[in-house]
Amino acid sequence: AVIALSSFYDERLLQAGVPRERLWRIPSGLDMKRLPPEETVRLPTPPEPVTFGMLGRISHEKNHDMFLRALTILKDRGVSVRTVVAGTGPELSRLLQLARQLGVADQITWSGYVAADDFFKTVHVVVMCSRIENLPYVVLEAMSWCRPVVATRVGGIPDLVVDGETGYLVSSGDVPALAERMEVLIRNVNRIGVMGRCGRKRLEGLFSLERTVRQHIELYEKLRERKGKGG
Repeated sequence: AVIALSSFYDERLLQAGVPRERLWRIPSGLDMKRLPPEETVRLPTPPEPVTFGMLGRISHEKNHDMFLRALTILKDRGVSVRTVVAGTGPELSRLLQLARQLGVADQITWSGYVAADDFFKTVHVVVMCSRIENLPYVVLEAMSWCRPVVATRVGGIPDLVVDGETGYLVSSGDVPALAERMEVLIRNVNRIGVMGRCGRKRLEGLFSLERTVRQHIELYEKLRERKGKGG
């Protein structure tokens, strides 16, 4: 048997020739006993601006450039925004220079490595601009913290983020669309809380560790039965 975490790689494996009867899609899950309380949903307190955050390795596939360029659009429109970029990686020096060139360096806090819980406490909305992903834990964790996610429609992200319900999806590289979705949340702050709670509910229903373990056990039992029958 071959296990895929997301519908994207499920399809890729089928295209690569893996027979459907050998393929199982079992997404990762979080331990529901360790989730932060649902009251962690956080809305900005005036005059505090909405804080958007990116968490993860600062590398080419994460496409932080897209995020920085979206900030320039918002700045040109006179939209106040604060951002946190947490993580380290090979693209950091170049991105620091790019932020200065674009005139948005004063809007960004570069946090370096921080624990996930400390990161989510400081942001209202999570942004993911990746060029490719499987089933990113950052999105699962954002859902656990009742944080809506604005992300690119790549890999397994659409399995997690329901566009317009738990966050927003945009095409990879579509900077104007990213800026537009960010501005929607800035101008409709209450939507942050509504989407965040919807994401938490979706997580609890579909992406629990208990459900993941149960699906694995079901797979192993079927394989054992098949072997017992000489399959």
